[in-house]
Amino acid sequence: DVTKIQVKHPNLEVVHGHMLNKDEVSKHVKNHNMVIGVHEPLPIYPYEHVKAVRSVVEGARKAEVTRLIVMAHPIFRPIENTLEFYESWKMMFKAQQEALKFFQNQVGLDWLYVHSPRLEPSTQSGKLLMGDYLPLSTPEGETRLPLNNYASALFDEAEKSIQPRWKEPVLHI
Repeated sequence: DVTKIQVKHPNLEVVHGHMLNKDEVSKHVKNHNMVIGVHEPLPIYPYEHVKAVRSVVEGARKAEVTRLIVMAHPIFRPIENTLEFYESWKMMFKAQQEALKFFQNQVGLDWLYVHSPRLEPSTQSGKLLMGDYLPLSTPEGETRLPLNNYASALFDEAEKSIQPRWKEPVLHI
């Protein structure tokens, strides 16, 4: 939902579109230097996320955009301490790991992928513990974004390698 995007930046254009349609992605990102895609995996269709990531990569490549950021963590979904939640989380996490492998096999693409941490029940309390960070994977490895300030930290990471000749990024959700 575009209305949930609170980040404002003079070089950011927020566009609502369908990430599963590579032609629509390509149309929106043409003449931009970066794509920031937000796709939260759903527990009922977790592998749709992998399709969305593939479509964004294909659409960006078609538009000759080689800088891509995908936010995949279901940030607006609270953690519940139930077996049903844990089972659905595991499926979403597996889909995210498959999307991460897809990114890792890309050549000529500069990417950042924010995904969910592995969520396991505590051996002491049995409760599901997430921690206070989100994993940020890149071609060089993995780092962590603080959960309480992930959007700003993500933009900081993105700006580290932006070259002055690039135009503003497009946030495609």
